[in-house]
Amino acid sequence: MLRNIHLAIYSFSWMSALRARVGDAESAVRHLDIFVKAFIVRNGFHVNGDQTRSGYSGMTYRPFTLEGNFAALQAVHEMLLQSWSPTPGQQDTEIIRIFPAMPWRWRDATFSDLRAEGGHRVSATRENNATTWFRIVAGKDGAIRVRDNFGGRRPQWDRDGVRKTGDNFEVSLRKGESIQATLPKPRRRMSRNRWCSRRRAAFRWTPATAMTQMQGEAVATKSLVVIMVALGIRERIRWLCPCLSKSAEGQ
Repeated sequence: MLRNIHLAIYSFSWMSALRARVGDAESAVRHLDIFVKAFIVRNGFHVNGDQTRSGYSGMTYRPFTLEGNFAALQAVHEMLLQSWSPTPGQQDTEIIRIFPAMPWRWRDATFSDLRAEGGHRVSATRENNATTWFRIVAGKDGAIRVRDNFGGRRPQWDRDGVRKTGDNFEVSLRKGESIQATLPKPRRRMSRNRWCSRRRAAFRWTPATAMTQMQGEAVATKSLVVIMVALGIRERIRWLCPCLSKSAEGQ
């Protein structure tokens, strides 16, 4: 965990995004919780000092900066959905990963129309720490790849033409077409150890894959800034921070 007297405080939300990118869900949510607890004030603004004086940083002042909130939004997005390419720079090689870095306590979750690389819109539902439904609306013509991180459960697709290639499901869609799938609900709640072991096996992180993942960070950050400006910074921050605060309080 980060802890340094001279640490820039947006480092906590940025570290959360980085840990989510490499599949370390518990570390990601821990850094995000600290960011919300110690560095978000009542109006939802991020201030660059530890307001709780808990030792997360030696700085306790209150200058407001935007990048901390941007990185927190990106961290949540990385937990819910990732779509980076294992071969950066090669067009149309992206892989959609649904709920790739969800912490144990976020057992049930739903998101709607998050954007993936290629402009695809993704919606998904998670119950008892397992994906049970998802839908993808194609943002352009071409192949769509979905990583099989479903723990051995077979998706039931609503259209033909889906094939399994290695660790991914692939289907060709025209722009505006959609595909959705349902998966069996877990019969009983998995133990934390069993869940963690499945997450490690599904992600298959290595130092080599980490290098390719990090090359996409700059592009993801620039895209996030554009999205935030389009949607309205104040409203998005006001929506995000109370949600994260409730998550931290419920730990």
